[in-house]
Amino acid sequence: MMDDSLLGQQLDEYRLEALLGQGGMASVYRALDTRLNRYAAVKVIRTSFRADSDYVTRFEREAQAIAKLEHPNVVRLYRYGEVQGLLYMAMHYIEGADLGFVLAGYQADHTLIEPEEAAPIIRQACLALDYAHSKGVIHRDVKPSNVMLDKQGRVFLTDFGLALSVEFGTRGEIFGSPHYIAPEQAIFSANAIPQSDLYAVGVILYEMFTGQLPFEAENPLDVAMLHLTEPVRPPRELRPEMSMELEAVMIKALAKEHVDRYSSGAALADALELALRANVKAPASVTASRRTVLDRIAAHLADHPLPPIPGAD
Repeated sequence: MMDDSLLGQQLDEYRLEALLGQGGMASVYRALDTRLNRYAAVKVIRTSFRADSDYVTRFEREAQAIAKLEHPNVVRLYRYGEVQGLLYMAMHYIEGADLGFVLAGYQADHTLIEPEEAAPIIRQACLALDYAHSKGVIHRDVKPSNVMLDKQGRVFLTDFGLALSVEFGTRGEIFGSPHYIAPEQAIFSANAIPQSDLYAVGVILYEMFTGQLPFEAENPLDVAMLHLTEPVRPPRELRPEMSMELEAVMIKALAKEHVDRYSSGAALADALELALRANVKAPASVTASRRTVLDRIAAHLADHPLPPIPGAD
């Protein structure tokens, strides 16, 4: 059950108005910036972790990681603060939906995202990762729910809670999401490298174009072991209409050895776009549904409208 005990509280200029979600160590709220009359996403460390110095340090490192990154496809940090023992960070509020929600909608409709819509999402996510990597930050938890899309379709990489700083290092037992974890990260999380994040992008590609995850098991550790030991099922076995070029991109992105993967996010995005241009035999929709990504985001926002900002024109 989600904890809404902080709703209505004021943390500096931010008034917590709605609980957006809860992670392993923190809750995220939609907050009103009462000084600037705008919404922000405010992440507050959960009560049970406030006395744990390791979690407090990790929370602070997350804020430091985001603060180092100024990129159009990375969520912006507004403030990191402490009010009456509550540690929080205030970030750009993205009016939209996460990629996990969008892909779940396609799955519910028994259809697949159109290739011309998937490609720019992947490119923007890859460019965000390349930039983060250039600043010594490895995300380590790339997955659809951490890729936000605004109502214009712009991509924002979010949730750097497991980020590894090349400068400071990290505790090795911190574990990412098993369905998207690279083999070397499954062995030891501190082994994560830029290609570990790109492996996760490969999993997202596989999910986009086949409608399935590469590996499934009841136990999360079993899923991680499959990433480590089992070859991925060829995507064309699931979608025979898929081109060999597109399949080859996914197989390379999901290579067990990091040296066999793409060297950068830009290289992966280039290869994807080339494959889609080379052969129009992309995965076909299972039904005739043609609801676009923007259609799905607009419907979500219509169902969850933002309240008007008090005093705004």
